[in-house]
Amino acid sequence: MQVEQQVGSEESSIYLSQDSIQVFLRLPADGVYLANALQTLREICEQVEMPEERARRVQLAVEEALLNSFEHAYRDRSDGFVETQFIIESGEFIVVIEDFGTGFNSTEYDAPSEPEQILADRGRGHLLMRAMADNMVLDSAPGRGTRTTLRFATPSTQVS
Repeated sequence: MQVEQQVGSEESSIYLSQDSIQVFLRLPADGVYLANALQTLREICEQVEMPEERARRVQLAVEEALLNSFEHAYRDRSDGFVETQFIIESGEFIVVIEDFGTGFNSTEYDAPSEPEQILADRGRGHLLMRAMADNMVLDSAPGRGTRTTLRFATPSTQVS
């Protein structure tokens, strides 16, 4: 079964089948819309009966990735979008968050590891996402934006 709906002036789509769920959101890159994405995520976690502790880990990692895009991608612009895909299939929950903003050189990025870096006010988001997800891939380049892919094993998750 496929369900598509229009949300405001932006596209949102939901694809359901017996063994998978795919949700696509395209939201303005404004932290005001963070609640929309997180509510959608919570509803998906409930729908697939994800254990509460696992759902909290997923939500924390996704919230951090979204915040990074909302805050950093379009610093000097107000016309950007963040695309988010939630995919559950084959015992895996995949979340892809992509912006088309300023980007950065992800091949030169080092997660903080020194005590003074870890205790700093900022800069621990990637470290947090890597700790919460089973796998994280960060793809970014200056002027091209950033794509963050988070993978979570969900062997006990059933699409209902």
